[in-house]
Amino acid sequence: MDISQIIIGLLYGMVVSLGVGSSTLALTFYLLALRDGVIDEAERAHLGIVYVVLRVVMVLVLILLAVRTMIGGFFGEYIWFTWLLVGVLYGNATLMTLHKMSMKIGPALQASTWYALGISTLLLPLSFRFSIYAISYICFILISIIAIEIVRRFLIRN
Repeated sequence: MDISQIIIGLLYGMVVSLGVGSSTLALTFYLLALRDGVIDEAERAHLGIVYVVLRVVMVLVLILLAVRTMIGGFFGEYIWFTWLLVGVLYGNATLMTLHKMSMKIGPALQASTWYALGISTLLLPLSFRFSIYAISYICFILISIIAIEIVRRFLIRN
């Protein structure tokens, strides 16, 4: 592994970490906004800042992933899974922006995809098969949808 692969790998890991954190904040602010059913100006401002950060991070992830792919910084089937996750991030973000994605699924899908990207970045040296990544990701999405719905109902009820 040469120095360029190491530098790009470190930058990629840092950007994915920022995406995971920003996604967590976006989901937290969204759930807190549901508490009273109205997104007030302060909540809207917080969400707006986090969404700007997420958009910048998504562009950086795409650029760094493309560079990392070109210089050969991946192992085995991991590269296909990573591109799938990035595709889901972009597709879901687009559908949510256009209000074509259910708010019961969209936030959970976005958060679980960021977490899957973060976890898979950490697991890169283990080089799992694509099917293991995919099955784990699907389970993670389902768990996220259920957990977020439970929290949402609890917040709305209280």
